[in-house]
Amino acid sequence: MVAPGGSLVAARSGWRPGPGQPGRVTASSPTPDGRVTVAAFQRINTPSRSAAPYIQTLDAPKVIDILGAAPPHSSLGRHDLIVVQQNDQLHSDPNNALLVRHVVGTPSATPQDPDPAAGGASTDYVPLARIRVPAGATAITNDRLDDLRPPAMTVALGGVLPVASQAERDAIVSPYEGMAVWRRDKDWLEVRAFDGWRVQGIAVVATAAGLSAITTPYQGQVVYRADSGEHYWWNSTTWVPLRQVTGRIVARPGALVSNVGTTETNIPPLAVEGVRILLNRIYGITVTLLGGFTAAAGDSFGIRVRRDNPTSGLVVAEWTWLPTAVGLDDYRTVSAPWRSDVSDSAARFYVTVTKLAGTGTATIYGNGRSSIRIEDVGGDPALWKVIT
Repeated sequence: MVAPGGSLVAARSGWRPGPGQPGRVTASSPTPDGRVTVAAFQRINTPSRSAAPYIQTLDAPKVIDILGAAPPHSSLGRHDLIVVQQNDQLHSDPNNALLVRHVVGTPSATPQDPDPAAGGASTDYVPLARIRVPAGATAITNDRLDDLRPPAMTVALGGVLPVASQAERDAIVSPYEGMAVWRRDKDWLEVRAFDGWRVQGIAVVATAAGLSAITTPYQGQVVYRADSGEHYWWNSTTWVPLRQVTGRIVARPGALVSNVGTTETNIPPLAVEGVRILLNRIYGITVTLLGGFTAAAGDSFGIRVRRDNPTSGLVVAEWTWLPTAVGLDDYRTVSAPWRSDVSDSAARFYVTVTKLAGTGTATIYGNGRSSIRIEDVGGDPALWKVIT
């Protein structure tokens, strides 16, 4: 009935989950004295001497008199232990009692923990706390208590097992298919499937680095990144934004490039780098430019977006710009879909302008109006037909 351990008959040792801090040892409150209190608990303990587990219960807090039972040494300190110890007559112990006991240490200039199994006592014990008793102590305070409780919890077979971290989850011996754990460090549920741990539902991670905490993602799994406000999905190889939008808006006043003629000219402030693209996925590319022209009638200019190189990279979008007037008053927004031909985790895109015909030149301005935007349109790429 208990979560399994390393075999079909062994059980997982641990605390039964519940309110408070089971088995915690604390000093007397509000006024410390020579006693400590052990909080109530129930735990499963797999013995070292046989296979069947013990169900161990302390049904009420237990007060133990430390200094009254073993007064401190006048000049030397010592280390005492509070332990949960299981007797079993099957192994020649005097009875079948569960003991929550005080094990007194030896005063020394370099105190060491005592052995709870000394003198033939049961070897089936779990330490709860170390008490560092100073020379001449008159009270035991919380700063003298070291919490030694093993952190592992256990639940009924088929229950959701709380684990503190990935390390504790990975330490589970022989997890079974369908076993569920609650990651307390991540606040999410994981289920064992196909020899991996699958996060259930939409996990929330703080940053891009947090995506790696999902150790066995399945294709199509969705995760929310809190720092960017984006949802990501697993494409069987990498995490991809569900709807990535990236771009530049040039806010500075004045010319970005001047005297653009028949030489294709890159506009450096509009370069977008580090864009994640996927093969055969559909993207929308939108460019807005504020331009001034020395001549208008009969002039035409080309706008291009190139990938990976400012003037020789693959052209992913292009448009013709026909100025309507002379001066800083021609403002154009152009857009086009693009079906990617490659997967790239850090693609680069550049905007260029070239004179196609006419006698004048162009100047491109920022002024908070020139921009480029690349947007993951999504949808089924198979429905975006390339007509030839």
